[in-house]
Amino acid sequence: MFRGGVYLYRARKPGARYNIPILSRHFAYAGETNSFHHRHLQHTVGGGTYNAVAKPWADLDPVCVLRIPLPDWKWLRLSVETVLIGLTWPVYNHKKNLWNPRRIPLSVAHRQRMARDRGRHPVNLRPVHLFVLLVSLVAALVVWHW
Repeated sequence: MFRGGVYLYRARKPGARYNIPILSRHFAYAGETNSFHHRHLQHTVGGGTYNAVAKPWADLDPVCVLRIPLPDWKWLRLSVETVLIGLTWPVYNHKKNLWNPRRIPLSVAHRQRMARDRGRHPVNLRPVHLFVLLVSLVAALVVWHW
């Protein structure tokens, strides 16, 4: 049984005003680990073996959407992690995706988190249903053509 492998998180976008199912979330972070359980706690709560601090994106409702169990071979996990980062372009990875134009550097991520903690950027989490979007679009088209 494999306890570790490669994982991928999706999280709410920092500036997302509405909770639109696909548009309000993005791939946040991809990584490799020996233990999925402990790494999840380390990212979202902090603590762990190295007394880590929770990641700046931990308040953006992160969800682990992919776990690939792999044998305990570091070279294999690092290789699969590199391929996963290349395919998904997670925005908070800061080492293996320097080429990513959507990448959020650690300093910017920390500033965004402090601003969210201070309440400067309140996030409106009202769910927006497709019906509401469709009615709004039809109303805008009617007004525009009138």
